[in-house]
Amino acid sequence: MTVEVLLMNRTAVAMAADSAVTITSDQPPYQISQTGVVKTFVLSGRTPSGMMIFASAEFCGCPWSTVVDHMRGQGLGGEATLADTVAGFMSRLNGLCNSDLVEAGDGVMTFRIFAVQAIADFRRAADQIGEAHPSLRPDEVLTEAVGQLEHEVGTEAAWVDGELSYVQRERIGTETPRLKAIIDDNLDNIVGLALDAFFEGQVIGPDVRLRLAAAVRTGLITSWMPSGARYTGVVIAGFGADEVSPAYIELHVMGLIGDLLKYRIADAERVGRDNPVVVRSFAQNGAVDRFLYGADEEFTGEAFRRVAILTMSEIERLKTAAGKTGDAEFWGQVDQAVMQSALLGLYSTRLSWREAIEASFDQKVRTASVGPLGDLAGQLLSLPLTESEMMGNMTVARPFSILRLSKAGAVLSHPTEP
Repeated sequence: MTVEVLLMNRTAVAMAADSAVTITSDQPPYQISQTGVVKTFVLSGRTPSGMMIFASAEFCGCPWSTVVDHMRGQGLGGEATLADTVAGFMSRLNGLCNSDLVEAGDGVMTFRIFAVQAIADFRRAADQIGEAHPSLRPDEVLTEAVGQLEHEVGTEAAWVDGELSYVQRERIGTETPRLKAIIDDNLDNIVGLALDAFFEGQVIGPDVRLRLAAAVRTGLITSWMPSGARYTGVVIAGFGADEVSPAYIELHVMGLIGDLLKYRIADAERVGRDNPVVVRSFAQNGAVDRFLYGADEEFTGEAFRRVAILTMSEIERLKTAAGKTGDAEFWGQVDQAVMQSALLGLYSTRLSWREAIEASFDQKVRTASVGPLGDLAGQLLSLPLTESEMMGNMTVARPFSILRLSKAGAVLSHPTEP
């Protein structure tokens, strides 16, 4: 694992990352942790841009440091916008399907893992639907679950004209002859084995099997990924040649499957007049979130869960004491109102804390030149590093690296302290 931070203002970028990585293998030992690994890279000094990685330290068996060196050797840099830099990077990454840099095997294992994880999502959907609608027959539950998976692989939620809507997912490639051969050789067998494992003898009709296989095929060439997907987080930030303010783009890259690069764009943001400061953390970001918001999402979620349990218990006690156990609708409304108030209270407290941080830390980020901005990134990164050291968590470790970017150039340093 890892922890990384990104700070941006209208003239500079600072990216900081620790040096711990976990290397995953399909053979024992399945996971190996290492420290002292550089995870920040200069992509181009001509049009200053840089990159951080998290989650997986390798791309198709090749260290990311080697991949980045290869990209720079191919002349990456000089593009008009950061988006063009990212597009060029991804195109070159896709081109490695014909390179000796990546492992042989044509991505068959990556495809198998993807398919099994998709079917695992189908299983979870079936469990949730069955629990929510106990009157449905098993075959009806499966039909609903595969319909839900079809919807997820083909569409995604997005804000359109100020309203939340579902739009067609971006297509990241096509089913080329090379990809089709991998699918045809493996998909039916994987679907059968995974269904047998996940449903333990339950009869799965041919229609559901066909629709499930089709959903896997669709999911491969869209931006969808299963919930358990193994990927490398790639954060690219900086300037294009024609840009005066920086931006960043976060990608999740699974790897190559034949000649298809399987990835999705997870997030993107640009600094501007209405958005003069960007403060982001990636991977194990709990400590940074606690500084920025007073409590991280895990704490907030657990607090709400416990409030809900205590609220329901207390309302049951009040119902009994008042002798009104039969008025289910009224007490249900009381229960809902109390829990919604608790949730709003938790999140409004986080918002108030964030506003206080914006008036102090964010103001420092906003006015910092590139050197001090890097110092602030190092100080922010020291929070999770110190916490991990105190807790004995070696999946986050020193030394760390700081990459400073401005229109004047790129500087990568490896301080032992912020």
